[in-house]
Amino acid sequence: TPRDNERNPPKLRLIHGAGRLLNSDPISGAAGLTSPKEVTPSFSEIGKSEMSSEHRQAIDDADQLIVGLLTATELRKKYPTTYKNWDDMKQRCKGDPKRGIPPIVLDPSFKTFAGFLRISGPRPDPTWSIDRIDPTGPYSAENCRWASKKAQARNKTNTVFMTYNGIAK
Repeated sequence: TPRDNERNPPKLRLIHGAGRLLNSDPISGAAGLTSPKEVTPSFSEIGKSEMSSEHRQAIDDADQLIVGLLTATELRKKYPTTYKNWDDMKQRCKGDPKRGIPPIVLDPSFKTFAGFLRISGPRPDPTWSIDRIDPTGPYSAENCRWASKKAQARNKTNTVFMTYNGIAK
């Protein structure tokens, strides 16, 4: 009621910066703002028991490439959307000196598609892509996950979150 608001004014809090500043749970995202249906755990947090059958198959396929039972082209064609995400990630790592965009560190295990696929597994949803949990950090198993566009939009260095009456939006 209006009188309650006079006695106990709602708390309004602005938080500037990346969602990682609010992120107390790396799986669910920033302060409850990202549902588990919008992100996966970081690649390093996925244990064998939690791994999907698709991820296990991707590991087997990457291993087949390593031992020569599958070619790089066959692997790429088997996982075209994951390959596109990996290739886009590698392009972003180059940076753009003309626009003042510094290069992004790429973990050595992500340098080959087979290495990336073994760690990340295939893209879990056609609309998702690779997301760095800390947008200023490297592309590494500890700092990457698959996420929806909505979750990624919240995880930017220029995102502003507001908390009103204890609800962050």
